[in-house]
Amino acid sequence: MPSVDSLEQIMVADDMTAQSTYASEWLDNLRKETIFSIKNPVLLSLSLPVIKTPLMSPNKLKITLRSLLVDNMLQTITKMETFLVVEAHFLEKPARTSVLKRSLAPSWTEPLDVFPIFSNIEYLSGCHILVGLCATDGSHELLIGRGTLSLRSAMASMEKGSDFLIVLTSQDETIGELKGKISASNK
Repeated sequence: MPSVDSLEQIMVADDMTAQSTYASEWLDNLRKETIFSIKNPVLLSLSLPVIKTPLMSPNKLKITLRSLLVDNMLQTITKMETFLVVEAHFLEKPARTSVLKRSLAPSWTEPLDVFPIFSNIEYLSGCHILVGLCATDGSHELLIGRGTLSLRSAMASMEKGSDFLIVLTSQDETIGELKGKISASNK
């Protein structure tokens, strides 16, 4: 005849086996019900809090392009009204300059401000913005050429800013050059 201690161990072991068996059967039944009774799909809605990422900081940044001048432009383009568009995946929204009348070397004196959604300077130093030279006749807009502008110098010099020169191309053909000054500052 087994001792009292061994009977308790057997009962505990049997109880754990019973619980394990019950859980296993319950899961099997749940799987069968889920697989064979999908008549009404189950929708799940989650609400997750916004988590602050290392790319974000409490200070918002503003990137400013100033003294913009398109130089060495193709002659056929000089007969159109032009404007610039600036966009990138990390910007809150694209920005554009005012439309200029026909000119051999269009230039914009007003500053063009863009606002990144991230304010981590190290991250932004490796980013580029796309600058497009566009033309319009009042009812239609046409992309004439585009170029990419690195933010490395703007992030390095911050408030001081730095000069830039980018080549604007379309289908591997040089359309002109865009010159200006770029700076970054806290909003």
